[in-house]
Amino acid sequence: MKLTTKNNIHVFRLEGSILQDEGEKLDLYFSELLGHAENQIVVDMTEANHICSMVLGQLVFYKKKVNALGGDIKLIITDEDLLELFDITLLNRVFEIYSNMDEAQSSFENQ
Repeated sequence: MKLTTKNNIHVFRLEGSILQDEGEKLDLYFSELLGHAENQIVVDMTEANHICSMVLGQLVFYKKKVNALGGDIKLIITDEDLLELFDITLLNRVFEIYSNMDEAQSSFENQ
């Protein structure tokens, strides 16, 4: 997992299988960002191929917290299986999902 910042947008880059141990790291990063009222976040999963249910729950939890601060969490997903998972779980109605970073970043400008 990597965290970078570009144009005041914080980007989490998740790779491979995102399991419980990655979720614990995600908690630390989100806690730090929310402590500084940082609220424009993109979770880039273009290199991910699996995500455990615990991490899905964390994403929903932090989306609600970030929304309460006036921000948002956007996702970048290209893997067909992950897209299907978000469709089946109806999380595609909770999150805005984009296919690349440019689309996700420009969506913050349109808010």
